[in-house]
Amino acid sequence: MKVITREQAKKENLITFYTGNPCIHGHLCVRYVKDGRCKDCLHEKSKRFADKLKPTKVIWYQANKEKEKARALKYYYENKDHVRQVQAAARKKRPYIHKNRIAKRRAAKLNATPKWANLQVIKNIYKNCPEGYEVDHMIPLQSDEVCGLHVENNLQYLTKKQNTSKGNKLMKEYTEL
Repeated sequence: MKVITREQAKKENLITFYTGNPCIHGHLCVRYVKDGRCKDCLHEKSKRFADKLKPTKVIWYQANKEKEKARALKYYYENKDHVRQVQAAARKKRPYIHKNRIAKRRAAKLNATPKWANLQVIKNIYKNCPEGYEVDHMIPLQSDEVCGLHVENNLQYLTKKQNTSKGNKLMKEYTEL
């Protein structure tokens, strides 16, 4: 890394500079031209602040869970194209996270598929899914309440909106049985 003074960095309109000397806390990294502070020191300070806020945020979220979910869903539907662009960019930037999620889902399906399941019927259900619909597990494969099986009797067609809003929860009609 090129050693440069703060004054030189200011003249060159840089955001950060590197002196080659450790800060007062011993960090050997870039510093910000604006205030001369070390990047690692600022990172540690923001982390300490975030750790103090975490319990408060968790308590607030638990108290406002439904309201927050409704707000997030409303935002999604009002900004669908933008949200999809951001998600696509995130998948492109860090594909390993997306691949991990897919692998986890695949493993859950495999673990939930008994030997007696009719795989051909399941394949046909996915193959014959009507346009605009998705295949959904009536009893979710992964849930806090109950975990279902990946079998033909547990599959149904739902619209994307219905399936997204259902998530990994049981539908009311099944909880009333």
